[in-house]
Amino acid sequence: MTEIYENKVGYKHTPLGFIPKEWKLKELRSISLTVFSNVDKHIIEGEREVFLCNYKDVYYNNYIFSEMTFSRGTVNETEYEKFKVKKGDVIITKDSEDKRDIAISTFVLEDIPDLICGYHLALIRPTQGILDGLFLSFALSSYNVNHYFQKRANGITRFGLDTDTVKSSLIPLPTIFEQKKIATILSTWDEGITRIQHLINLLKRRNKGLIQVLFTGKKRLLGFENREWIKLNANLIFKSVSNKNNGAEQLLSATQEFGIIPRNMLEARVTMPSGDTGSFKLVNKSDFVISLRSFQGGIEYSNYRGLVSPAYTVLKPILPIVDEFYKHYFKSYDFIGHLAVAVIGIRDGKQVSYEDFSLLKLPYPDVGEQKAIAEIIEKAVYEVNLYEKKLAQLQLEKKGLMQKLLTGEIRVKN
Repeated sequence: MTEIYENKVGYKHTPLGFIPKEWKLKELRSISLTVFSNVDKHIIEGEREVFLCNYKDVYYNNYIFSEMTFSRGTVNETEYEKFKVKKGDVIITKDSEDKRDIAISTFVLEDIPDLICGYHLALIRPTQGILDGLFLSFALSSYNVNHYFQKRANGITRFGLDTDTVKSSLIPLPTIFEQKKIATILSTWDEGITRIQHLINLLKRRNKGLIQVLFTGKKRLLGFENREWIKLNANLIFKSVSNKNNGAEQLLSATQEFGIIPRNMLEARVTMPSGDTGSFKLVNKSDFVISLRSFQGGIEYSNYRGLVSPAYTVLKPILPIVDEFYKHYFKSYDFIGHLAVAVIGIRDGKQVSYEDFSLLKLPYPDVGEQKAIAEIIEKAVYEVNLYEKKLAQLQLEKKGLMQKLLTGEIRVKN
């Protein structure tokens, strides 16, 4: 990146890296008003009732708008005047257990009656005509500025920013016209990202509905209406197997999102067994595993051969089944609800046993119908996965574009 700028005429080196020579570098205190809120979630009789913009509202949203649901609280009149949120304001997180969550910003799109900036947040009001609030929100999210905050956050187990650190932060400052143009470009990307996220949410709700009606027999597929939909005890469909390790096999882990996968595919570190794995159970591809110590379903499908903890229960089908049918059924609300009822007396934290599982009545439609239902759900899930990949790509592209726009590597035109 440095070489790019060094070979270009018209750039200067600053504490935030190279920026165009005509851009200024200003401390935030000189181009905005910044206050740290101390308004907690409390209701005090006699005080003014308000809505609170809290930490999660800022952390999970790029924008604050009136359709959002805010918690309620009360403030005195001094707090009301000092911390009232206005259109064009920027709010950032100032405390976190992780430095990477410091100075996460959001932009206030509109005036919202009686909305107050809550605890653990800093309210920043840009000076009109000098600093555009939306531009500032993006600038605070850029790598160069946000890295500054991460380096200066104080703490050991919990990190925080003090008032002077925030106010003395350096902000690259193009003309107000260029600020607004950059903000408009990046907000357009945000609109596209939001639309795809909304579509993904709709598709996921659709998929839950499909699973509910298809796996309970409430909706029968064309050609299968007259075939009997039966339910059998789980032990008539699946048996418990306990084949021990008899050779060098990879270690597997149970995940709710990806099923049974090799441990080396996990992003987080996991403790590898240091002793003999002879007691571990062998899992083959297409096996199911009862994995959780809770009422969350916890029956995962394996696409891999390997070893799992001896505390797990490995299941193999006795009757002909379509794997994908039961892979999705074991994630359905219908199954999880029945499992919760069956094991209601189990102490929290105890492993769900094969005996507990055997008590359940599982649907066992015609194998042809199992296949047809599985194909519908697989296509529906695939569609969601496609849009999630598109969303991730757009987010990555926006991040790269934002870095180039906010350092002046890409310039906007009049």
